[in-house]
Amino acid sequence: MRLFRRADGYTGGCLCELQGGRCWPVEIKTGKNKLNENQKAFVDRWQGPKLVVLRDEHEAIDWACQVATEAA
Repeated sequence: MRLFRRADGYTGGCLCELQGGRCWPVEIKTGKNKLNENQKAFVDRWQGPKLVVLRDEHEAIDWACQVATEAA
């Protein structure tokens, strides 16, 4: 998974498997924060797998294990 953080504090990520041509968009949020308007617009245009919102490292590990199991 590639994670990035911009200077304004925005953090996001995308898990990509190049061999299978698959990409899962991932948004990392803390607490009960919601998607902002730009993020909602992206989700509306995105035609791939559903955006995943992860709230902590436990959710991230569980989700990554689930994706890996389904892809195997």
